[in-house]
Amino acid sequence: MSDRKRSGSTSSSRPPKKKAAAPDNQKRLDLFFPPKSVDSKPNNDNRHELDDVTNQSPQQISLGSDDDLERDTDSPKVMLSMDNNDQGLEELAVYKSSMYTDQFHEMLSVVLNDEHFLFTASEIKLLDEIQHLEDESLHLFVRLWMRKYGWIRLDKLDYRNHVRDAYQSAAVLCDAGLVSDTINDPSEALALLPLDELKALADECGVQPGKGTKNRSDYSRALAMYGNRKKKEVWLERIRKCMGAVVKIKPHVSELLRRVHLVYFRLTEDTQQSNPMTSAIMSRINKWTFPDYIPCRTSCVWLSRDELLAYEEALAIRRSFDEKLESIAIKRRRQKSRGPEFADWERSVLTDCWSVCENIIGIWDQIIQRASHDDARPYYMRRFEAGWVYTHMIEHGTDVLAKLHEHTLEATMLRKLLDQYIYRLGKRGAWYDRLALVETNHLQDKSDREMRKQALKTCIRAIQDPRVHQIYLKKLYRRITRLERALCIPRREQHDFSYIPNKKPEERAIYGERISDFITGQKSIWRGNDGAERTVEELAIEYYEKQGFKGLHSEGGIITMIFIFLFWDILFAPMPAVFETAYQTAPLDLWTDAFYVGRAGMINQRLGEIGQGKFLDLMKTVDARERPRRTLCAGVNWVYEAVDLLQVAECIGGAALSSLCRLLAEEFGHRRGGMPDLCCWNFEEKTCIFVEVKGPGDKLSETQKLWIDTLSTFDIAVEVCYVKVWEGEDVLLQESQ
Repeated sequence: MSDRKRSGSTSSSRPPKKKAAAPDNQKRLDLFFPPKSVDSKPNNDNRHELDDVTNQSPQQISLGSDDDLERDTDSPKVMLSMDNNDQGLEELAVYKSSMYTDQFHEMLSVVLNDEHFLFTASEIKLLDEIQHLEDESLHLFVRLWMRKYGWIRLDKLDYRNHVRDAYQSAAVLCDAGLVSDTINDPSEALALLPLDELKALADECGVQPGKGTKNRSDYSRALAMYGNRKKKEVWLERIRKCMGAVVKIKPHVSELLRRVHLVYFRLTEDTQQSNPMTSAIMSRINKWTFPDYIPCRTSCVWLSRDELLAYEEALAIRRSFDEKLESIAIKRRRQKSRGPEFADWERSVLTDCWSVCENIIGIWDQIIQRASHDDARPYYMRRFEAGWVYTHMIEHGTDVLAKLHEHTLEATMLRKLLDQYIYRLGKRGAWYDRLALVETNHLQDKSDREMRKQALKTCIRAIQDPRVHQIYLKKLYRRITRLERALCIPRREQHDFSYIPNKKPEERAIYGERISDFITGQKSIWRGNDGAERTVEELAIEYYEKQGFKGLHSEGGIITMIFIFLFWDILFAPMPAVFETAYQTAPLDLWTDAFYVGRAGMINQRLGEIGQGKFLDLMKTVDARERPRRTLCAGVNWVYEAVDLLQVAECIGGAALSSLCRLLAEEFGHRRGGMPDLCCWNFEEKTCIFVEVKGPGDKLSETQKLWIDTLSTFDIAVEVCYVKVWEGEDVLLQESQ
């Protein structure tokens, strides 16, 4: 924070009953919005739990309690007297600066010093004006920006430790052109009223919702219908009397700050709905401890403003695309019975999704053509190009085409993805496999034999492609074997994959008493050995414990943590453009295939050491250093005890652990999901089993099948445990026969 002297507001935290003169900007606010006390209860809308942050990317960590953050700040105090409704004087500690404004200044300074060329002169001027706001107005502005974007009632804010008069500071922001104070949409205004105020307004207007339960939406709907019959300004004025003063950051200001935030934190997704600067603030108050590494800003992530704007636009388009797809999943969860109307609606949404992809194909082609002539660009830097985002969208667009049964177009798009060698190279194995499947089963323009020949060529091309990751190879090998048999190719000319392990997972069934009804989408509840309620996973753990194993329901958490421990020094080794701030839980490229590409030499050397059995000391060293600090690191959950991690690693063994770590190094961002539910081990016998648990009616997903197949290939024991309802001795007799 600069040392320049600023003049602070001297008005009280709530307006006095009588005031001889008021500033013009305060009069303007008071004319329509009578001042309300800022001494009201704080708004809890933006408070989130801090659990499970370690498995999120650096841009996904959510914000903690504002009260916790305020209490721990160490800014210098200034004691001021406050008028307390003429009931006497009360001492209130007011801080001249805050960690919010300090971090805000740091973000703007870093971006404008290193990458000012990404912004226009008018944008830089606006940012400079924001930086030079007086302390209290700046603090209010930053806190407004950190909240969910939209209209905010001033009487719901309680920042008195930094803002003595929220109304006065809001007026300053209005005069500076940074916020709006006039709401013109009655529906937006009604959305700011809680249920009790809606009821009071309804009584005042003589409006009553229909019969039955009267919740907030009922009152809002009834009042909206009432307002439609009134003059808009008259109706708005009536709502304003209930609502009080409101403010909203102007769209162009919010958009500019989002751009600064994107540049500073090197975001890889649109964060319009999330709170910025969380990691930095939590680190400042010693709530979070980040790993030790050397931050190194680079100014060549975006070489021009046009590149940044293209990337920003691509993120916005992708967010729109993702929201459309997510709407289908949400409606599926909410709508239990789905008839023809739902199918028509789903097809309509999928068609809209593909239209979004179709509109960017031409732009994507041009980007691919330009990027193919830029060999000097580091692979990871491609992650911040619009082409990477569009490639991701088109990849998901092929899934949409599959659901629409547009297989000819799907095959065309898969070939286009495979014809480029610029973006998302780690997904090539999946693209090859899907294309071969489509060519085998879904294309009707040629004979079956011709299409099988084409599919075989696709598979052979895939296994010869050095960019195809090992997790896809076994599936491709099996497809080649089936196609060669179907084409009656002589055995001497067929590929020989007999050297590859082809173990099938052992299947077992256990029985229990189910005490919950069958409800689609809800986990079943069972009775445990002690009579307590159990999930299917907990019931399975009880079974394996009887067999001499210790079991944990980790869903890959233990394996991920072992991997992070073994590669900790490599993860946080100096690399260009992956440690851009001091508040990261991992290098920025960990969730991409660029992580392995950029560190192949170091990773392969470590894999060799693990294969030779040199891994326990590595884990012990990292655990002893980081566990006392509870360091926040992606993939690390300190719930798992050190002794369990060491025993599991030793039971898996060096060779298998090396193969497993290579897989995670190549595909950390894609392969954490689908891992078997349970990790069970017997340390005395040095055996480890991964168990996928399935309740009645559950089936293995394709991702789960892939993991089971992969673990079997690594010579790691895998079982599928089916939990069934106990129906008497006859069931056991029938199954044994």
